[in-house]
Amino acid sequence: MLCPLIDKLKELWYNGVKTYDSFRHQHFMMRVALMWTISDFLRYSMLSGLSTHGRLSCSYCQENSKAFHLLND
Repeated sequence: MLCPLIDKLKELWYNGVKTYDSFRHQHFMMRVALMWTISDFLRYSMLSGLSTHGRLSCSYCQENSKAFHLLND
């Protein structure tokens, strides 16, 4: 579902897009980056490529997270 967006963002980052600077009157290659998203965990994992389950589920805490499993009764 997000593959077309991710592919386009990768293309715009690696290849850039030729853009005209009207102040300098010249063209330059502009690269595009996605800076922020607001997502649920499933989309977050799809966009970032990080896991959102298991021991390293928090992308901020990483190795410092205190993960544990709940017991099934």
